[in-house]
Amino acid sequence: MSNILELLKANKKREEEKRASSRIDTYKLKDGENVIRLLGSKDGGLPFKTYGQHFVKKDGEKMSVYLCTKQTHDEQCPICEAVYEGLARYKGDKAMENTINKMRSAKRYLWNGIVEGQEDKGVQLIELASTCFDQIQDRLIEHMDEGFGDPLSLEEGYPFVITRTGTGTDTKYTVSASPKRKKALAADTMDKLINIELLTERVDEARLLTTLNKANAVIGLPLVSSVPAIGYASSASSAGTGTHGVAATTSVSTTSTAVDEDLDSLLDEELKAAMETEFKPEPTPTSDVEIEDATTAEADSSSDLDDLDALLADL
Repeated sequence: MSNILELLKANKKREEEKRASSRIDTYKLKDGENVIRLLGSKDGGLPFKTYGQHFVKKDGEKMSVYLCTKQTHDEQCPICEAVYEGLARYKGDKAMENTINKMRSAKRYLWNGIVEGQEDKGVQLIELASTCFDQIQDRLIEHMDEGFGDPLSLEEGYPFVITRTGTGTDTKYTVSASPKRKKALAADTMDKLINIELLTERVDEARLLTTLNKANAVIGLPLVSSVPAIGYASSASSAGTGTHGVAATTSVSTTSTAVDEDLDSLLDEELKAAMETEFKPEPTPTSDVEIEDATTAEADSSSDLDDLDALLADL
């Protein structure tokens, strides 16, 4: 009886936390200098979480969006597979390559932190492009390896100064850590960490199937009636484990800025192999989905990032 009671109480608490934190805004780096105190994880594991999204468009308008299961959960992603096949099939067709490339998923990182000048907002989810994250990781390793200090320490940590310049794929970051700004944080800070893992742990197979079929229609691949079963493995990141004592959230809202990801850097080995494979294009099946004209598509996909809240809210 006591075991059931504890389970019921735990389930009630989890549901209450989800309802209480049904919307969380992520902080996206602004142009110029951003001073951010990044936080560790309560259990000593990796404090960040990766994720990605696929956007399918028609005439420049978003038709569907869904999380990339490869980038987010390190699992097979049927939408990625459709993208690979499409790029191989239309090799040399620049217009189609451009259209299909817009469906690719850019890797992003979520990390708990406190933004200087926004301390009244408490702990926020910091959204980072991979090019920025790489520099932060390098600075962390350098400072901890060489004995400068631990920027993530609650008692003796210090902020990162991240300067952003440029727009779109020309966005550049300069990252440094600032030991001179060392400052102890409140003892209960770690109790306020946002449970990142719970933001992306749920799967909506119907939404995934819809997005996959819309991608297939644009690419000219056959529509499917089901998607492969996806069993999400436990992430190496412990950023969102329940030990953080933070509300489970069901949606994330992002503020609008230009995409600051160099998409070319995201081509993995599988994609490269697909691009090198020769395919003869097959007749495109009749579909009411028109292929987006690459000459009219806009490079700025900042609005794509704004739809993360809508996507996760639907999950």
